[in-house]
Amino acid sequence: MGTDFYLTLPDHLCVSNPSLCNYMPVTNKMIVAAASATTGNVTFKGATTPFTVNAGAETEILLDPEVVLTSNETIETKGIHVTSILPVSVHVVSESATSADGYLALPTPGLG
Repeated sequence: MGTDFYLTLPDHLCVSNPSLCNYMPVTNKMIVAAASATTGNVTFKGATTPFTVNAGAETEILLDPEVVLTSNETIETKGIHVTSILPVSVHVVSESATSADGYLALPTPGLG
């Protein structure tokens, strides 16, 4: 749990090669959970989206389809910055009808 996160979404098979997934759409989302009620912001490409989480609950935030990294050995400006007033956990999920990928984001101080 933390109050500051930098993250991104690795390529999802159905994004980089839609024909392998019968052209099913991919949904990218973050699930933000907190023990105490708090507020925060998600910033991507200069646009900020505020969020609220109730105590002991979670909030789903849909992400722009452009967040997914789609190249190799190339720097892409697709970083997502998440901040909150009180500690939260951030889970990232990329899913379609045929597959799903996800991870628990580490707070910025834990990145080393």
